[in-house]
Amino acid sequence: MTFVKDFWNIPEYGQLLEVTQRELSKYVVEGQGTAEEALNNIATESDTVLRDAGYIK
Repeated sequence: MTFVKDFWNIPEYGQLLEVTQRELSKYVVEGQGTAEEALNNIATESDTVLRDAGYIK
């Protein structure tokens, strides 16, 4: 393996982490919604962040 690029090597990692922590906390700690809803919210917001940054077209 000559080159590995980890997902946290992008400037938007902090935004992605915040979204994940917020949504998982709502489900696990506060008991709001379902696991599926939490993961769908994470996916939707992560997609938006990555599209805005130009990683996804």
